[in-house]
Amino acid sequence: MVCIIHGFPNSVAALRFEWAWQNPEKSRVIKDLALKKHKKETPFAYRYFVVDWITSLQMLLAFRLRVACHLMNSRPFDRFALTFRWLLPLEELPFPEEILPPKHVLKKYGLIEKSTSEVPSQKDGYVERGECRLCGGDIEM
Repeated sequence: MVCIIHGFPNSVAALRFEWAWQNPEKSRVIKDLALKKHKKETPFAYRYFVVDWITSLQMLLAFRLRVACHLMNSRPFDRFALTFRWLLPLEELPFPEEILPPKHVLKKYGLIEKSTSEVPSQKDGYVERGECRLCGGDIEM
């Protein structure tokens, strides 16, 4: 995996984007564009024996990057606050000039840092609510 796109509002939107990215010829979102691979772009780099496998990988990425840019510019994905992240900055390819990602899409590099929030274990770490909404009595802690 060289790049990811994240920041979808929910998992359904992310799965729809992923499916359309993997199946551009079947997707209702970009099917009308009839995206075809250029002469040197291969559908899967591992199917062909290429002496320079890095070039083959870059050809595959070029087509997938074009598809991703078209998807990010189509509805409903053009409204999402997405982030395009290169996990391997050395493998970065320039975005296609004919279809750049929307201006609000952030471009970042490196791995995603996992952040967690701790739940306080002591009761003074919580805010007291006051009274019970059912019986009206005070809530004791």
